[in-house]
Amino acid sequence: MPPLALKEMLRPELSEFEPYRPVAGEFRVRLDANEAPALLGAGARQRLLDALTDMRWERYPDAAAHALRAAIAHKCGVSSDEVLVGVGSDEIIGLLLTALCVPRDATRAATLITTTPTFVMYRMSARIRGVQVLEVPLDEDWDVSVPSLLRAIELSNPNSIFIASPNNPTGTMARRDRLEQVIEAAPQALVVIDEAYVDYADRDQMDLYRKYDNVVVLRTLSKIGFAALRIGWMIGRPELVRELDKARLPYNMNSVSQTLGTLAL
Repeated sequence: MPPLALKEMLRPELSEFEPYRPVAGEFRVRLDANEAPALLGAGARQRLLDALTDMRWERYPDAAAHALRAAIAHKCGVSSDEVLVGVGSDEIIGLLLTALCVPRDATRAATLITTTPTFVMYRMSARIRGVQVLEVPLDEDWDVSVPSLLRAIELSNPNSIFIASPNNPTGTMARRDRLEQVIEAAPQALVVIDEAYVDYADRDQMDLYRKYDNVVVLRTLSKIGFAALRIGWMIGRPELVRELDKARLPYNMNSVSQTLGTLAL
């Protein structure tokens, strides 16, 4: 029997990357992971432990994460139908790119536009799904460059545009008027505003979500002291949430994360 021809079976884009392996070891401060310091006092820790005393370990988790989604909806001022939860924002990014991978043009792949430098998982998650990535440099103030983004939109007719605001790694917020110009220039693209670090900012961009149908917002608990729970979410129109939910793996949110995440919120 001939050897298995793996290279002929695997997506060629996989050859561009190495596995994601954080640096091992115990460190008091982990700047590479942007982890918050320990924020919980003894009383809060005890409340988290108490919440697990009645856990039904033999039961599967709530497949729809009703309580967690309700807590997120209350925090963000939306309905539960507008909330999709995932194993960190990374899973939500993957779900979005899995669903938004249909080419607009028969001669080229689906396209994602993002800025650079920014969160590396936009590019990685897109490329391993065969999505073309256009990276547009930030301007000299680390803000989005509207002329460059508008040109990229004109040339590529993108399926999605990912903008982190506050941005990782620069820590800068995109100016609202600049974001609005980009959103209005791409009415047939989904504009994903990643607010993973919004708890450290003096404003958010939820007003843009409420104003424009093609905008969704990503958030997480990972940057405010609960990285161990791996809870991220998307705020989006109910019809989009319903479609993305079809691509979500069953029971993606375990019972411990659902219970403690609901309490943390």
